[in-house]
This record gives sequence, structure tokens and C-alpha cells, in this order.
Amino acid sequence: PEHTSGVGLLWQTSVIRVYLDLLLECSNPETLEGAAGALQNLTACNWEPAQTIRETVRKEKGLSVITSLLRLPNDPVVRATAFCLRNLAIDVKNKELLGKHATPDLVKRLPGGEGAAGITDMTISGVVSAVAEIVAESTENARIFRDHDGVHRLVEIARSQDVYTKHCVYTANKILSLFWEIKDIRKILKALSWNVSCFTRLQTLDKSDGMEFDETRNQFRISDEDHMMGCTSPDPTFDSHTFGN
Repeated sequence: PEHTSGVGLLWQTSVIRVYLDLLLECSNPETLEGAAGALQNLTACNWEPAQTIRETVRKEKGLSVITSLLRLPNDPVVRATAFCLRNLAIDVKNKELLGKHATPDLVKRLPGGEGAAGITDMTISGVVSAVAEIVAESTENARIFRDHDGVHRLVEIARSQDVYTKHCVYTANKILSLFWEIKDIRKILKALSWNVSCFTRLQTLDKSDGMEFDETRNQFRISDEDHMMGCTSPDPTFDSHTFGN
């Protein structure tokens, strides 16, 4: 139900259009990060308002608006966007659409991608978390990720040592363990010298590696200490009605 007073005003569905309009019209990176972060928080967990808001974002043609932020040359904005997409992908219809349309932009932000320059470890963790949710229980999305050359980039993270956060490495290996069950992707993993034992040998995930981790949402908290400079506005040529209905 819609709220007319109190804290419930924060998650009434009419507010979603306000956030999406900010993302479309604003060029201030702090505002973009804040709006994406607000949508991330509103779509977290499985309580009923979050479920409704995930659906509302799709119906308001917001998935493409949010995805376009991945292209901006600003690390905190990309980070907030990635975590937001992770939560939006919990919705099955959103997962399908994001698999088709957000995967290319997510892959570009992984190591070796053309958009990887200037991306911090914590933001890579956000991108990997988004990928994990998008490909979970979706063979089609896993193959889309493969077709955009994402597998070997994920292997690079999974096999790294003391480069990325422990949670990021663990999640990358967990995704690859899911891919291992898909025969045509398993061949690629074997060629890259990765197999499922790489995942099973991992020690229990240690989340106390200098990052603040939110257990209830299974993701890192967005830092408000990052300074954002040099951000441009969302690509005006990007069609905000590209996907979602």
C-alpha cells in the first residue's frame, strides 16, 4: 500500500520515478551515486516493498537507465550501479532482461575489459556480485556471459592471489563452479586450467579483509568517503526505453 506519512514515504512506488528522472537528467556524480545507492537499498532483501520496487523499476523502463551508468568514467557511480543491478536481478523478469542487455557493460568492467581502467577492487566486487545474481539458475544468461568473453576474465579473478578482495575471489570461483555444470562452458574452463576443485579447495570465506560487509544483503556496503570527480552525464543517445515492460 502507498504511504502518506512517516518512513513509508521512502519506499512508495511513486518515488521510483523521481530517482529515475534524477539518473536521466543529472550530471553531478555525487547525485548519481546517491540515487543509484538509494535504489540499491530499496531493492535489497526479499521483503515485500523491495519486491514491488524491483518490478516498478522494470515497468518504469528503469533497467536501461540504470545500466547506462555502468558506462560512466566514475568508479563510485559504477560501484553503486553494479550493486543496484545485483539486487534488481533477484526479480526473474529483470534477470532475463539484464542478462541480455547489461551483460556487455558488466563484462567491460572486469579485468581485461575496455572499461576496466580506473576501476577499484571494491567496484569489481560489485560487478562480480551482479554477474553472480544474473547468471544464477539461468543457463541462457551464463552463455550470454560466455559469448561476451567474460569467462576468462572471471578466471583471472578466481585464480588471483592478493589482488582482489577475498569475497570477490570466492564469488568468482562460485560462479565458475556453476558454469562447470554447463558442458560447452566447461570446455572453456578446462582450456583455462580451471576446474571445480579450485572452488572446493577454497577455505571458508573470510569477510574481514578490510571491507565492510553487510551480512543481511550479502554484499559490501557502499563507501561514502570516495571522492568523485570528472563524471559526465549519462549517454544522451542511450534509449531509456530499450528494454523492460
